[in-house]
Amino acid sequence: MTTENREESIKYIQAQLDHGYIDLGAHDEDELEIVKDALEKQIGKKPYDKCKSPDWQIICCPSCNRVFWNSGNWIHYEPKYCEKCGQKIDWENWRSYINT
Repeated sequence: MTTENREESIKYIQAQLDHGYIDLGAHDEDELEIVKDALEKQIGKKPYDKCKSPDWQIICCPSCNRVFWNSGNWIHYEPKYCEKCGQKIDWENWRSYINT
């Protein structure tokens, strides 16, 4: 499933949840929410710098704030998915913490 297909599926599921047009058969709204959340986490998001300081960086998961990089403690790794929440992390073209 491509990112575009995931985004369309999420929009469709959200519209059904928002407007009550749900034909769930043997499923309920909670299960549909779980499916929507799982699809959203498969779409890569950029990590963010919690400090936004030129002297100190704490790079975190955009969904749950798990620390991937802490310049003070030299913690540094770039996981494909966050180990805490499962969010796909998009590291492409994101290197603001490297001094150039």
